Order: sequence, then structure tokens, then C-alpha cells
Amino acid sequence: MSWLTRIRHIDRTALLVAGVFAVLCLIDFSQRLWVPGTDANAVANELAAASNVKVSDVQVVDGLTAWMNQRREERQAAAGPEATDNASKQKPLLEGGVDLGPLRVRLRAILITSDSGKQVAIMEAQDNTERDVEFIERTLGEKLGDYTVSAVRVNEIVFQHGDDSVTVPIFDYQRKVED
Repeated sequence: MSWLTRIRHIDRTALLVAGVFAVLCLIDFSQRLWVPGTDANAVANELAAASNVKVSDVQVVDGLTAWMNQRREERQAAAGPEATDNASKQKPLLEGGVDLGPLRVRLRAILITSDSGKQVAIMEAQDNTERDVEFIERTLGEKLGDYTVSAVRVNEIVFQHGDDSVTVPIFDYQRKVED
């Protein structure tokens, strides 16, 4: 029996399925074969251009501090003198955060320089008694009250006090601390 007579005896549905499968295999093969190559030099050039952008870490921190002070002054000017007196009397403790001695601390940002790798943590610190809030910055080895910064990571800062270590995660909204 020749192959032509064998094909005539096969069910037409099976032939249709086999034909569709063959076409799909051909399309798949052609797409895999004709994939345009990526230009390795373009990727390397883009990465090199990104690494050439250098900003002094002092410049970034000073600019951020100046911006935060400007925003604070604008809010106080918009609220008026009476609102600032009432707000200072009734200011609640920060929601979330971690208590470090007499302070409640919330980590707001970690700045890492690309050239030197210096890491600066920007935090809100609130005195638990007077309830004054201030933005502070700390680097590795600096102190905050009795606690010393032992690690600054991408999403947290670790404080050490003797054998105790306290981890403050960034944007700690899940942890609710009662007044």
C-alpha cells in the first residue's frame, strides 16, 4: 500500500487536527528561529550612562531637609497661629512606629549613594512626653538616645542597645501602638 492510499483511509478529523498541529509547529519554529538579537552594546551603554549620574549625598540630604522645612513652614502659615497652638497641645503619638526609650521612631526613607555606598536613614522621631515630632537622619554607628545604629538596610534600620536589638521597618503602618 502506498502512503497516498493510507492517507485516504485516515479519518478526515484526524487529518485536520494533524494539519493544524503542523502549522502551529511551523509558526512556533519560525518565531523562535527569527528572533531579532538584542544589541548587547546598547544595554551596556545605557547602564554606563546611568552610572555616570552622580549626586553628592550631602547635596541630596540637604535638599531634602530644606524641602521638608519649607513644607512645614507652608503648612504652619496656612493653618495660622491659633491652629499651631491647639495642634501642639493635642498632638497624638505617631501611629505605628517603634518606641526607643523616650522616643517613638518611624523610618521614612533610606538614601544610598551610588558612588560611595553611604546609607542615610531619614526618620520621624516623636518625644513621648512632649509629643514634638522632628525629622532626623542617622548613618551607621550614630546614636539615637541610648541606641546605636548597627545596620541600615534597604527597607529597615537596626538599633542596638547592649544585647537588645530593635528593628524599625520602613513605613510601618501595620503596627498600631496605643497612646
